Amino acid sequence: MLYLIGGPPRCGKTKLSVALATKLRIPYFSIDHIASVIPPYIAADRRDESFPLRALHQKVNNDSDRFFETYSAEEIVAVYQQQAATVWPGVRNFIGYAIEDEHTLILEGWQLLPRFLAEIPLAERSGKMQIQYLYKTEVEDIISGLKANDPTNDWVLRHTKQDTSFIRIAQMISCFGKIIERETSELRLEATNMDRDFVRKISDLSGRMTT
Repeated sequence: MLYLIGGPPRCGKTKLSVALATKLRIPYFSIDHIASVIPPYIAADRRDESFPLRALHQKVNNDSDRFFETYSAEEIVAVYQQQAATVWPGVRNFIGYAIEDEHTLILEGWQLLPRFLAEIPLAERSGKMQIQYLYKTEVEDIISGLKANDPTNDWVLRHTKQDTSFIRIAQMISCFGKIIERETSELRLEATNMDRDFVRKISDLSGRMTT
């Protein structure tokens, strides 16, 4: 069985993956790590176009406050989607090999856009994979979740100093979440709104997906 977990950043994908991996004693892979091997194989003059999210961060010297002040939520979500399209062919091959070799593992990442997974024939998906999307839309709930994390292991908390930036980050996650909500509804893919009762929902999902 292949477990695919998608959705915007900061909506619980990693926590759900860890819970599943612990219960099932199987490995999980983050697409962020897998995608990191791709840039060296792309021509230098095409790198910014192929990985626009990284390019925009570099333009502001990885300053989170400047990043979210400079670009709107809609602009940032658009480059997330553009970058997801860059890595999708490789991710699609990863999924294909995992299914063909009957591996049991978890693959998670915001790059798993619903429109991409809908390209996989139902016959290939049926009985071979579980797909679960997580998303949030309530800005205040997202801000609370962001600030509750441990700054030692949290890139956003370490690089964000201004309270207004947390509002902008939350607005971006909400914008992304509404796209996921709409696409999963249209394509009839499993999706859970993670606003409120976050811990309980992670527990419920991990239990449901492992039975």
